[in-house]
Amino acid sequence: HPGENTAAENNVNRALEAVGGEGQKLMTLAADAEKNAAWEIADTSYANAIKVAPHARPAYEGRVRIAQAERNTGQIHAVLAAMLPLWPKDTAVHATKPTLDSC
Repeated sequence: HPGENTAAENNVNRALEAVGGEGQKLMTLAADAEKNAAWEIADTSYANAIKVAPHARPAYEGRVRIAQAERNTGQIHAVLAAMLPLWPKDTAVHATKPTLDSC
């Protein structure tokens, strides 16, 4: 149903406005949007959560999952590059050539 996605995205946009800059609410909204494959809303929510709490690793991991779901290796690399200075000893973050194999 073509109108369902638009209606769902409008609802999520309203929710995003309602939660403002509250980190936990942004994470909840992001997770809900991710479950509904509303990738843009989920990514925006995770990005806003990172602005509120720059060391919020679950938000970075969410952005990686979204980039994988969208098969966007450039975005995967960018998020991992942003994570590297925060978690320099974590080998999971050291992927320099992300592949779509993990998607």
